[in-house]
Amino acid sequence: MDATFLCDNSIIENYLATDKEVAHFFRNVGKYVPFDIEECYLWKLFKDVNEYHRNIWHVRWAGFRFKYFDTAWSFLSALAAVILVLFTAVQAFFAVYAYARPPLSCGSEKH
Repeated sequence: MDATFLCDNSIIENYLATDKEVAHFFRNVGKYVPFDIEECYLWKLFKDVNEYHRNIWHVRWAGFRFKYFDTAWSFLSALAAVILVLFTAVQAFFAVYAYARPPLSCGSEKH
């Protein structure tokens, strides 16, 4: 329960009888307070955050980064893998190029 966690970590002090009463208090503390989001000074921030999260690619990229690149070592190992793949592709290109267009030897020129 959240109220228990807050009390155990000395974030709030429980002067009510139980943690359920604390949870009930916080659940109902702003129940009848009128709130217009467009009059709030954080309205632009709320709007920007909602627009950012509506784009599914931002959410997926964040999930990908959190899942696969949570440490510096995982990022460095992925970077090393990408560099190795690039070097392998360059090596394969030059191997095929040398086979398709062999270099001219000095003695085989025609006059």
